[in-house]
Amino acid sequence: MSSPSNPIGLISGVAKDNIEWNHGCDKVESSILASAKRLIIERGVQGTSMAAIARDAGISRPTLYARYENRDAIVRQLLNNEIVGLLDAVFPIPTTLEDFINQIIQVAEKAIGSKFLKAIVSHDPEALVTYQYARLGRSQLTLIRFIKNIILKLQQDNNISQEKICKDDPEVLATFVLSTTQAVALQSTALEPHLAGRTTWKIELSKILKGYLSNV
Repeated sequence: MSSPSNPIGLISGVAKDNIEWNHGCDKVESSILASAKRLIIERGVQGTSMAAIARDAGISRPTLYARYENRDAIVRQLLNNEIVGLLDAVFPIPTTLEDFINQIIQVAEKAIGSKFLKAIVSHDPEALVTYQYARLGRSQLTLIRFIKNIILKLQQDNNISQEKICKDDPEVLATFVLSTTQAVALQSTALEPHLAGRTTWKIELSKILKGYLSNV
């Protein structure tokens, strides 16, 4: 039985080798990731060295390098943990298109509120190109698989009283739901002055997703 602390297991079809939930559970591993996360929030990625992470975690550099070959590997793991952790906002599993869209908005809000993601956007925006946009990373593929399975569930629902989701390829739909939501979330702060109180990014993103996913 899956628990909310590891929500991926609630969705069938997500291969366990696509997920490294906290990359292990031992104390050394937890110390490494906690130290790296704290330092990156304070200094940014470029201001955080492997030596600083080892020192803050109270371990030797050989011990750190035995687990992670470089700083990028640690950042990728932290991004994976942070982004997959956003899935807590998608429970209970939505049973209607409206609920699904609302929960996607909640995930975006949670991402915007993440101190770690905010630190990367503030200190090292170019890092997002490396870790998120140059190619789909492990965390993004996990989210696509997760969203795809929810879409499949909604497509298979025969409740005629509910607004229907379109029957297009669920993986394609999931991919563009993620990319659209990610783009809006990352630019939300920059968008607010241009919206000038007339609307909010949440309202407009909801319209975009509803128009894209509705069976019209």
